[in-house]
Amino acid sequence: MINHRVLNLSERRQFRRHYESFGIGTISDDYLKNTIVRGFFDQNGGMVGGHIVNQISSNSRYLSFIPKTNRSNLPICTESMAEICCVWMDKKITSKNIRLFMYLQGLLDAKSTNSKFIVAGTTNEKNKLIQQFVFPKKLWNGVATHGALQYIHYTEIDKLISNWITAIPKYHIYKLFRKLVKYFTSRPKHILKNLGEA
Repeated sequence: MINHRVLNLSERRQFRRHYESFGIGTISDDYLKNTIVRGFFDQNGGMVGGHIVNQISSNSRYLSFIPKTNRSNLPICTESMAEICCVWMDKKITSKNIRLFMYLQGLLDAKSTNSKFIVAGTTNEKNKLIQQFVFPKKLWNGVATHGALQYIHYTEIDKLISNWITAIPKYHIYKLFRKLVKYFTSRPKHILKNLGEA
């Protein structure tokens, strides 16, 4: 059983400790205080996951990752966007249904801002693939101010939930396609030739 709530200030500090323990990045005090920070708790009251949603463009985490020389060429008005970030889950959350529920709650929090665009990002190549099914439009990709390769994508708020619903089957179809390609390209040429003549 997973419970969740928007966190108070002391709980937000606990959230930050958990997030930063993964070595993904840091969260400033200002960002922690002026955003929607949701935590998820197990039946014993332990925090096992969470996310942050922010709609203040002047305090945007993702915009701060983009070099200043690139910020004037972005495809959307940044004052019309909200961002979902600092998403983390404890490794003991192995149930796919619970993980999907946690992701969905993050999208619902983002949707509640009523911003025109919702932005998400990652530095992980595998996560980028999954994320692009929900956030299909590129905001900016490149070497970020933190020194790593950063992928930042967005979608219109009215497409957010429908994108999420179709993302899972699209991802599984993509994985199946990759397996088929790997299977056929790894087979000896004489077998493929015989198959073509059958």
